[in-house]
Amino acid sequence: MSDSDPKSDLSNYTISVLIVDDDEPHAQAVADSLERMNCDCIIANSGPKGAELIEGENFDVVITDLKMDDIDGLTILRKAKEELPDAEVIVLTAHSSIPSVVTELRTAVDKASTRIRLIRRNAALSRRLDERFGFAGVIGNSPAMHRVIEQLKNLAPTDTTVLILGESGTGKELVARALHQNSPRKNKPFVPLNISALPESILESELFGHEQGAFTGAAAKRIGKFEYAHGGTLFLDEVGEMPTETQIKLLRVLEERKITRVGSNEERAINVRLVAATNADLKEMMERGDFRRDLYYRLSVVTIFLPPLRERREDIPLLMDHFLKEFCSQNSKQIRGLSRAARQALIAYDWPGNIRQLRNVIEGMLALDTDGLLDVDDLPMEIAELAGHAAEEGGTISGSDLLVGRPLDDVERYYIFAVSSRFPPVGCLPRRFVREDPVKDVLMRIQPWFTAVASFAMLLTASGPTFGQQIPGGGQPAGAMGQPTGYGQPFVPAAFQPSFGNQDPNVLYPAGVPQSYQPWPAVSPYQSANVASDQHYNSNGLWFRRILHRNREYFASFEVMSTWYRDAGQAGIGSPTAIINPATDVPQGQPVNGGFGAFPSVPNFTGGVQGFFAVDPGVFPFPALAVNAAVFVNDATAEAYPIHSASVLADPDAEPGLLGRFGFFNEDDTGMQISGFWAAPASQSFQRGFDTINGVPVTQDLTSLLNGQNLTPRNGVIPLDNGEPITGFFDFGTGSTAKYDVLYRLESSTQSMGTNISFYTQPLYRNSGVKIRPLWGLRYLYIDEHFGFRGIDSGFNYDVDSDNDDESTFRPEGTTATRIYDQYEATLNHKVQSQLAGPEIGLRFDLGGDGDGFKMWGESIFGLAANYEEMQLTGNNIGDPLVDFRVNGNDPPRMLDPNNVSEFSDSKSNTHVSPMFQQSIFADVQILDVVPVINKMEMFEAATFRIGYTLTYVGHVARPADSTEWRGFPLYPRINTNYKNWWMQQLHAGID
Repeated sequence: MSDSDPKSDLSNYTISVLIVDDDEPHAQAVADSLERMNCDCIIANSGPKGAELIEGENFDVVITDLKMDDIDGLTILRKAKEELPDAEVIVLTAHSSIPSVVTELRTAVDKASTRIRLIRRNAALSRRLDERFGFAGVIGNSPAMHRVIEQLKNLAPTDTTVLILGESGTGKELVARALHQNSPRKNKPFVPLNISALPESILESELFGHEQGAFTGAAAKRIGKFEYAHGGTLFLDEVGEMPTETQIKLLRVLEERKITRVGSNEERAINVRLVAATNADLKEMMERGDFRRDLYYRLSVVTIFLPPLRERREDIPLLMDHFLKEFCSQNSKQIRGLSRAARQALIAYDWPGNIRQLRNVIEGMLALDTDGLLDVDDLPMEIAELAGHAAEEGGTISGSDLLVGRPLDDVERYYIFAVSSRFPPVGCLPRRFVREDPVKDVLMRIQPWFTAVASFAMLLTASGPTFGQQIPGGGQPAGAMGQPTGYGQPFVPAAFQPSFGNQDPNVLYPAGVPQSYQPWPAVSPYQSANVASDQHYNSNGLWFRRILHRNREYFASFEVMSTWYRDAGQAGIGSPTAIINPATDVPQGQPVNGGFGAFPSVPNFTGGVQGFFAVDPGVFPFPALAVNAAVFVNDATAEAYPIHSASVLADPDAEPGLLGRFGFFNEDDTGMQISGFWAAPASQSFQRGFDTINGVPVTQDLTSLLNGQNLTPRNGVIPLDNGEPITGFFDFGTGSTAKYDVLYRLESSTQSMGTNISFYTQPLYRNSGVKIRPLWGLRYLYIDEHFGFRGIDSGFNYDVDSDNDDESTFRPEGTTATRIYDQYEATLNHKVQSQLAGPEIGLRFDLGGDGDGFKMWGESIFGLAANYEEMQLTGNNIGDPLVDFRVNGNDPPRMLDPNNVSEFSDSKSNTHVSPMFQQSIFADVQILDVVPVINKMEMFEAATFRIGYTLTYVGHVARPADSTEWRGFPLYPRINTNYKNWWMQQLHAGID
């Protein structure tokens, strides 16, 4: 058979066999027979010795006698299945003769070895597939290395300059070689040069070469690395150590693709792909002036970051196996592999020297090994100590190390699930709680957009009186023959002014205008800024000239408002859960009898059969409340364990506000208006349960006195995806559901303020009772929204009285309440501040004349705003300690362990475009004329009473409840921006 056939080399795999039998002659006979079948046999002459070997070493087959004096064969069977889940276990009952037993055992072991060899072959094929479909020379199956390999695949066919960043020992030169070997330049030289290994005095000569006699010691001409790498790839390692003078010359080479040898004036063209690498922080060096900024941008056309080994621990087993295979081949040495404890210690170690250190450790272990198994005694001291700590703490192997020896389907399923779930890299530390800066918080309240708009408005307001001055004396022009026109005082000469807004004589004076209407050239008694229109027209053979001066009317109004905001939204509180069947009120896949009981040992994929069967990968929606240790949850229904959403928060109540307007209108209906408003914050809340009883705080001691009758999970529960499946719970997704049986509280608040300036142009349509005017302007809007959660878990475990009848209390049943961990408080607060500013256009319509006692007007405005949003998420103790205690066996639960960090903080800011729309309608009524006393006051002589309604709509706004991604400890909630619509409604009443 060819090597590609999976069965071609099954016989090359040695099967390790443990024989546990207190009858030594019988055990030895079995071992002798099996060793002739290419089996490596170890004999344990007692049950305790067999159990010890099972804990410390790996075996493919375990053969045990049923009846022994100290530990029987069933105990060995259970131990083997617990420690060696992939091993085949054969139990011998009674045997009449050794030959008959040996014959039967040879047949059984032969069948078992065939299966085990196929499993090993699958693992080897899996690694071979990784090499084939990965990137030649790069080993790694973690998400971080997948990204690196994808970058390398895209870069290999190109000549793009590449900068590789990473700590020492992460394999930067290996990646550079792989990039070269997979590129069209692979048949040309790959030339590495470590900058830090060369003295500054010869570095330039090494790079560019030199002529004979160029400097002392230059006895002969020598080409440099650039010329030597012509057509290939030059790898400059530790480029951050390059002197500044050499950096300048390297930059010139990269720009011109030419080099000049030391001691020569002749330029030589080069064709070299440059790959640079460093473990230094080049950006920090640029700030200090130690590295040229222009050279950095030349080198970092594409940047590849190689993560340290501690951030991709799932790659350690692959690297270990690769180095073992390499050094076994080099040294012609055969070993059985790595022990379980040694593997666990190697995976747990942080590897400050990264891959280089791991490679050296494996080489040293292989050199020192004497028994054919690399164990803890072969490890360096600092790594061996980790194995001892893990044994004391009951540590276990996790992650991709569990895939060693598993079928290829399991390997594929693991990585597909890992990528789709976007697990964070193992070893990443949680973000620490960040305290808010009170000074920064105060400064943020001085809105820069508000200042800018107000300044612009004051400038426009001042421009009217400045440029609209009347002629001294307030006179009007004389007639055509110098006689007074009767419109004002005698004519007062004015200084030189441009004629009018339009300087075209053909427009100002059409053909046929009498000569007497022609004023002196470029001289006019009228200020152009104070003239609204200047028109000549003919009526019945007579020419007339009509000049309308600007008659500017100022206005100001003060209004009180009642403001309604949009509710908090419909976002679910918690992670997505398994779908609940409305017919049974339990998750799909749950038996109709409603009892959960113990988990089945094998997943059930058959519908209608008792036990769980496949559902969607959501979080199991009920907490692990049950006194019976073998039962996960007692009488679980959605009624007993409700999962709430933000929709339970009531619509916000109306809150007061203030609005002011100022502006003017001209006689030609053009004008300007500035307005600004402030609205008080509106809040709403939802609460189930109480943290005090008659003023006494609820504590665990008080709960014990009340037999837990103050507790109910019916307050609310929160499903939380923590990235960890519930042990044995095959049919649902990662995570579990936390209970808050003392208190469950949600709250939300909204506040807004803003300003705008509008400029009105001449009407599109105008008659005696209707005017429609276009407008344009600028608007600023500030929105401050907050969403919060507070919950208290009693720390008690109990059976819930939820028998689905009218007498169910949904409280602890009888006296089953048992304290298992400390009572704790969970909090989450998400604040979003949105600042929107941008242009707007619209139409204003007026119904009724200016002098009418009743008038209606309104505005329809559309705008696009730049929306700058700042989001801050903080909190503590979001997780499910109940499952961690009952199922995972952690006492205290990890989240409540004072050595762990349960506080979290996340922040994000972004800028994007949001559409805005505002519709308003108002009615102005002159009713103050009939109010006694007030109608005698001069200030209210022309005042009107105003009532109105405004709807403001903003799209694409980040809202706090919708933008919260719920996750449970050891993960932390984080911001996941989700844009929604926001609106407010306002009722106005005021005086204009």
